[in-house]
Amino acid sequence: MRAAPSNGSISTRRVSPVIEIDWHGRRYRSDAPVASDLAIPLSFDGRGPRVFGAAAAGSTPLATEHFSARVADGASCNASTLRIAPHGNGTHTETVAHLCESGPDAPSLLAGGWMPAWLASVEIGASAAIAPDSLTEALACVENTGAIALVLRTVPNDMGKLRRDYDRGAPPGRLSTAAAQLVADSRIEHLIVDLPSLDRLDDPELPAHRAFFGLPPGSRNLRDAKRRHATITEMIFAADELADGLYLLDLQMPRWRLEAVPSRPLVVPAKQWETNA
Repeated sequence: MRAAPSNGSISTRRVSPVIEIDWHGRRYRSDAPVASDLAIPLSFDGRGPRVFGAAAAGSTPLATEHFSARVADGASCNASTLRIAPHGNGTHTETVAHLCESGPDAPSLLAGGWMPAWLASVEIGASAAIAPDSLTEALACVENTGAIALVLRTVPNDMGKLRRDYDRGAPPGRLSTAAAQLVADSRIEHLIVDLPSLDRLDDPELPAHRAFFGLPPGSRNLRDAKRRHATITEMIFAADELADGLYLLDLQMPRWRLEAVPSRPLVVPAKQWETNA
Protein backbone atom coordinates (compact mmCIF):
# COMPACT_ATOMS: atom_id res chain seq x y z
CA MET A 1 0.00 0.00 0.00
CA ARG A 2 1.62 3.27 -1.15
CA ALA A 3 0.97 6.79 0.05
CA ALA A 4 -1.24 8.88 -2.20
CA PRO A 5 -0.92 12.65 -2.66
CA SER A 6 -2.32 14.60 0.28
CA ASN A 7 -3.52 18.19 0.58
CA GLY A 8 -1.92 18.48 4.01
CA SER A 9 -5.12 18.38 6.05
CA ILE A 10 -6.18 14.83 5.35
CA SER A 11 -3.94 11.77 5.20
CA THR A 12 -4.74 9.26 2.47
CA ARG A 13 -3.61 5.76 1.49
CA ARG A 14 -4.07 3.93 -1.79
CA VAL A 15 -6.47 0.98 -1.83
CA SER A 16 -7.59 -1.48 -4.49
CA PRO A 17 -9.91 0.02 -7.15
CA VAL A 18 -13.09 -1.63 -5.83
CA ILE A 19 -13.94 -2.92 -2.36
CA GLU A 20 -17.04 -5.06 -1.87
CA ILE A 21 -18.09 -6.70 1.37
CA ASP A 22 -21.07 -8.74 2.51
CA TRP A 23 -22.10 -8.00 6.05
CA HIS A 24 -25.01 -9.84 7.67
CA GLY A 25 -27.12 -9.90 4.52
CA ARG A 26 -26.15 -6.43 3.32
CA ARG A 27 -23.68 -5.65 0.56
CA TYR A 28 -21.45 -2.59 0.52
CA ARG A 29 -19.22 -1.22 -2.20
CA SER A 30 -16.56 1.46 -2.51
CA ASP A 31 -14.64 2.47 -5.60
CA ALA A 32 -12.67 5.23 -3.87
CA PRO A 33 -9.04 5.27 -5.08
CA VAL A 34 -7.68 6.18 -1.64
CA ALA A 35 -8.49 5.57 2.00
CA SER A 36 -8.47 8.41 4.51
CA ASP A 37 -6.39 7.90 7.63
CA LEU A 38 -8.09 9.07 10.84
CA ALA A 39 -5.08 8.39 13.07
CA ILE A 40 -3.17 11.39 14.37
CA PRO A 41 0.47 11.11 13.25
CA LEU A 42 2.55 10.43 16.33
CA SER A 43 5.91 12.15 16.52
CA PHE A 44 8.55 11.13 19.04
CA ASP A 45 10.15 14.56 19.26
CA GLY A 46 7.85 16.13 21.84
CA ARG A 47 5.08 17.13 19.47
CA GLY A 48 1.64 15.58 19.32
CA PRO A 49 -1.48 15.50 21.52
CA ARG A 50 -1.34 14.40 25.12
CA VAL A 51 -3.64 14.07 28.10
CA PHE A 52 -3.87 12.62 31.64
CA GLY A 53 -0.45 14.03 32.54
CA ALA A 54 1.30 11.72 30.12
CA ALA A 55 4.74 12.79 29.00
CA ALA A 56 5.12 13.42 25.30
CA ALA A 57 5.90 10.28 23.32
CA GLY A 58 9.64 9.95 22.94
CA SER A 59 12.43 7.71 21.73
CA THR A 60 16.02 7.00 22.69
CA PRO A 61 18.63 4.89 20.93
CA LEU A 62 18.59 1.20 21.73
CA ALA A 63 21.69 0.94 23.87
CA THR A 64 23.84 -1.56 25.74
CA GLU A 65 27.08 -1.13 27.59
CA HIS A 66 29.01 -1.31 24.31
CA PHE A 67 26.52 -0.07 21.71
CA SER A 68 24.19 2.87 20.98
CA ALA A 69 22.10 2.55 17.83
CA ARG A 70 22.27 5.95 16.16
CA VAL A 71 23.92 6.33 12.77
CA ALA A 72 24.55 10.00 13.51
CA ASP A 73 26.69 8.90 16.45
CA GLY A 74 28.69 6.44 14.36
CA ALA A 75 26.57 3.28 14.68
CA SER A 76 25.94 1.05 11.69
CA CYS A 77 22.14 1.38 12.01
CA ASN A 78 19.35 3.17 13.81
CA ALA A 79 17.26 1.34 16.41
CA SER A 80 14.93 3.01 18.87
CA THR A 81 13.46 2.38 22.30
CA LEU A 82 10.07 4.05 22.58
CA ARG A 83 8.28 5.75 25.46
CA ILE A 84 4.53 5.88 24.89
CA ALA A 85 1.32 5.87 26.92
CA PRO A 86 -1.45 4.75 24.51
CA HIS A 87 -4.23 6.46 26.49
CA GLY A 88 -2.30 9.73 26.65
CA ASN A 89 -0.32 10.00 23.43
CA GLY A 90 -2.66 9.95 20.46
CA THR A 91 -5.07 7.71 18.56
CA HIS A 92 -5.75 4.48 20.44
CA THR A 93 -8.36 1.73 20.74
CA GLU A 94 -9.46 0.34 24.10
CA THR A 95 -11.67 -2.43 25.42
CA VAL A 96 -13.64 -3.01 28.60
CA ALA A 97 -10.33 -4.22 30.07
CA HIS A 98 -9.69 -0.49 30.58
CA LEU A 99 -12.18 -0.70 33.47
CA CYS A 100 -11.81 -4.29 34.70
CA GLU A 101 -9.19 -6.31 36.54
CA SER A 102 -8.82 -8.37 33.36
CA GLY A 103 -10.34 -8.47 29.93
CA PRO A 104 -9.79 -8.79 26.19
CA ASP A 105 -7.09 -6.93 24.30
CA ALA A 106 -8.33 -4.83 21.40
CA PRO A 107 -6.69 -6.85 18.58
CA SER A 108 -8.44 -10.02 19.75
CA LEU A 109 -11.83 -8.36 19.15
CA LEU A 110 -11.06 -7.27 15.60
CA ALA A 111 -10.45 -9.87 12.93
CA GLY A 112 -9.27 -7.21 10.49
CA GLY A 113 -10.80 -6.07 7.23
CA TRP A 114 -13.52 -3.62 6.34
CA MET A 115 -16.75 -2.99 8.25
CA PRO A 116 -19.64 -0.57 7.63
CA ALA A 117 -19.36 2.70 9.55
CA TRP A 118 -21.24 5.99 9.74
CA LEU A 119 -19.43 9.32 10.10
CA ALA A 120 -21.39 12.10 11.81
CA SER A 121 -20.50 15.64 12.79
CA VAL A 122 -21.84 16.71 16.18
CA GLU A 123 -21.75 20.06 17.92
CA ILE A 124 -20.43 20.32 21.45
CA GLY A 125 -23.05 21.98 23.64
CA ALA A 126 -22.60 24.68 26.24
CA SER A 127 -21.86 22.04 28.86
CA ALA A 128 -19.13 20.59 26.57
CA ALA A 129 -21.11 17.34 26.47
CA ILE A 130 -22.58 15.58 23.45
CA ALA A 131 -26.27 15.24 24.23
CA PRO A 132 -28.50 12.33 23.15
CA ASP A 133 -30.64 14.45 20.83
CA SER A 134 -27.58 15.44 18.80
CA LEU A 135 -27.11 11.76 17.88
CA THR A 136 -30.69 10.97 16.89
CA GLU A 137 -30.21 11.56 13.15
CA ALA A 138 -26.88 9.70 13.03
CA LEU A 139 -28.28 6.67 14.82
CA ALA A 140 -31.27 6.60 12.47
CA CYS A 141 -28.77 6.42 9.60
CA VAL A 142 -26.92 3.65 11.43
CA GLU A 143 -30.16 1.69 11.59
CA ASN A 144 -30.95 2.26 7.93
CA THR A 145 -27.49 1.36 6.63
CA GLY A 146 -26.53 -1.46 8.99
CA ALA A 147 -23.36 0.30 10.18
CA ILE A 148 -21.72 -1.25 13.23
CA ALA A 149 -19.17 1.52 13.79
CA LEU A 150 -19.90 5.16 14.53
CA VAL A 151 -17.31 7.88 13.92
CA LEU A 152 -18.04 11.15 15.74
CA ARG A 153 -16.37 14.37 14.59
CA THR A 154 -16.95 17.22 17.04
CA VAL A 155 -17.65 20.75 15.81
CA PRO A 156 -15.88 23.10 15.82
CA ASN A 157 -13.20 20.99 14.14
CA ASP A 158 -9.68 22.40 13.95
CA MET A 159 -6.13 21.30 13.27
CA GLY A 160 -5.24 22.00 16.90
CA LYS A 161 -6.55 18.52 17.69
CA LEU A 162 -3.36 17.15 16.13
CA ARG A 163 -1.09 18.60 18.84
CA ARG A 164 -3.26 19.77 21.73
CA ASP A 165 -2.23 19.32 25.34
CA TYR A 166 -5.64 18.57 26.81
CA ASP A 167 -4.44 19.10 30.38
CA ARG A 168 -4.10 22.81 29.64
CA GLY A 169 -6.86 25.31 28.97
CA ALA A 170 -10.59 24.68 28.86
CA PRO A 171 -11.80 21.12 29.50
CA PRO A 172 -12.34 19.15 26.29
CA GLY A 173 -15.69 17.86 25.14
CA ARG A 174 -17.14 14.59 26.29
CA LEU A 175 -20.04 12.22 25.71
CA SER A 176 -22.90 12.50 28.15
CA THR A 177 -23.78 9.27 29.94
CA ALA A 178 -27.22 9.33 28.36
CA ALA A 179 -25.69 9.71 24.89
CA ALA A 180 -23.29 6.84 25.54
CA GLN A 181 -26.21 4.68 26.65
CA LEU A 182 -28.12 5.60 23.50
CA VAL A 183 -25.18 4.49 21.35
CA ALA A 184 -24.87 1.26 23.33
CA ASP A 185 -28.56 0.54 22.80
CA SER A 186 -28.07 0.82 19.04
CA ARG A 187 -26.21 -1.69 16.85
CA ILE A 188 -22.89 0.14 17.33
CA GLU A 189 -20.02 -2.14 18.36
CA HIS A 190 -17.13 0.23 17.68
CA LEU A 191 -17.27 3.89 18.72
CA ILE A 192 -14.62 6.21 17.26
CA VAL A 193 -14.30 9.79 18.53
CA ASP A 194 -11.97 12.76 18.23
CA LEU A 195 -12.17 13.39 21.98
CA PRO A 196 -9.34 12.49 24.37
CA SER A 197 -11.88 10.58 26.47
CA LEU A 198 -15.58 9.79 26.41
CA ASP A 199 -15.73 11.14 29.96
CA ARG A 200 -14.74 14.26 31.81
CA LEU A 201 -11.00 14.01 32.39
CA ASP A 202 -11.32 14.34 36.17
CA ASP A 203 -14.21 11.88 36.59
CA PRO A 204 -12.85 8.65 38.13
CA GLU A 205 -16.20 6.87 37.72
CA LEU A 206 -16.02 6.95 33.88
CA PRO A 207 -19.83 6.76 33.50
CA ALA A 208 -19.90 7.14 29.69
CA HIS A 209 -17.34 4.35 29.27
CA ARG A 210 -19.36 2.15 31.58
CA ALA A 211 -22.60 2.89 29.79
CA PHE A 212 -21.10 2.00 26.41
CA PHE A 213 -19.52 -1.24 27.66
CA GLY A 214 -22.60 -2.19 29.70
CA LEU A 215 -20.54 -2.33 32.90
CA PRO A 216 -22.43 -1.42 36.09
CA PRO A 217 -21.13 1.46 38.24
CA GLY A 218 -18.37 0.34 40.58
CA SER A 219 -17.88 -3.10 39.00
CA ARG A 220 -14.40 -4.25 38.00
CA ASN A 221 -15.53 -7.71 37.00
CA LEU A 222 -15.51 -8.59 33.31
CA ARG A 223 -18.42 -10.98 33.82
CA ASP A 224 -20.64 -8.00 34.66
CA ALA A 225 -20.01 -6.32 31.31
CA LYS A 226 -22.82 -6.85 28.80
CA ARG A 227 -20.81 -5.55 25.82
CA ARG A 228 -17.41 -7.22 26.15
CA HIS A 229 -17.05 -7.29 22.36
CA ALA A 230 -17.22 -3.49 21.99
CA THR A 231 -14.31 -1.09 21.49
CA ILE A 232 -13.75 2.63 21.88
CA THR A 233 -11.24 4.54 19.78
CA GLU A 234 -10.27 8.00 21.01
CA MET A 235 -8.24 10.96 19.71
CA ILE A 236 -8.79 10.57 15.99
CA PHE A 237 -8.86 13.45 13.53
CA ALA A 238 -11.50 13.49 10.78
CA ALA A 239 -10.75 16.37 8.41
CA ASP A 240 -13.55 18.59 7.14
CA GLU A 241 -13.03 17.22 3.62
CA LEU A 242 -14.72 14.00 4.74
CA ALA A 243 -18.48 14.33 4.29
CA ASP A 244 -20.87 12.88 6.83
CA GLY A 245 -22.19 9.56 5.61
CA LEU A 246 -21.55 5.87 5.03
CA TYR A 247 -17.99 4.53 4.95
CA LEU A 248 -16.11 1.28 5.15
CA LEU A 249 -13.74 1.21 8.12
CA ASP A 250 -10.58 -0.80 8.60
CA LEU A 251 -9.46 -0.43 12.22
CA GLN A 252 -5.79 -1.38 12.19
CA MET A 253 -3.52 -1.90 15.19
CA PRO A 254 -0.47 -3.87 16.35
CA ARG A 255 -1.02 -7.15 18.17
CA TRP A 256 -0.25 -5.75 21.62
CA ARG A 257 -1.91 -7.59 24.50
CA LEU A 258 -2.97 -4.50 26.43
CA GLU A 259 -6.22 -2.81 27.44
CA ALA A 260 -5.43 -0.07 24.90
CA VAL A 261 -3.17 0.00 21.85
CA PRO A 262 -2.22 2.64 19.28
CA SER A 263 -4.52 2.29 16.29
CA ARG A 264 -5.03 3.47 12.75
CA PRO A 265 -8.62 3.78 11.48
CA LEU A 266 -8.79 3.90 7.67
CA VAL A 267 -12.05 4.84 5.93
CA VAL A 268 -13.33 4.88 2.36
CA PRO A 269 -16.70 6.36 1.27
CA ALA A 270 -19.17 3.62 0.46
CA LYS A 271 -22.70 2.86 -0.60
CA GLN A 272 -25.02 0.05 0.24
CA TRP A 273 -25.68 -1.19 -3.25
CA GLU A 274 -27.64 -4.36 -2.66
CA THR A 275 -29.53 -6.01 0.17
CA ASN A 276 -29.65 -9.79 0.06
CA ALA A 277 -33.03 -11.37 0.62
